[in-house]
Amino acid sequence: MKKWQRRSLWSLLILMIFIAGGLGWFVYKAVPIGIGYAAKYLCSSVFISQRDPAAVFKDDIIPVDKTLTRIIDVEVDYTQKAVTATALGLLKSRAIYRQGCGCTLVVGATEDELRRQPQPDGI
Repeated sequence: MKKWQRRSLWSLLILMIFIAGGLGWFVYKAVPIGIGYAAKYLCSSVFISQRDPAAVFKDDIIPVDKTLTRIIDVEVDYTQKAVTATALGLLKSRAIYRQGCGCTLVVGATEDELRRQPQPDGI
């Protein structure tokens, strides 16, 4: 193999590593934020504003990031008053509606712990 061919292969390998690193960063940082946004926004729109989830996703969430929303699936649970957003079936974010508090992302506490929190007086 000639010297210039070897250098070209090494350059290509380094470029592919940078691309893979950028994609990894995107999945690690941006996707969880995107699915959290989708779950919380959809939860508030459905359970507070009484809007249609399909219209909210199409008109309000997709325009924020068309690329990211291609890999997001959302599920609205009307009995639990919750919205779950998943990306590629791997990453998941859940938002729950609590009377008097609105919608909350389930982060740092379990859903049961959040639902058992005392409500403010007068609600």
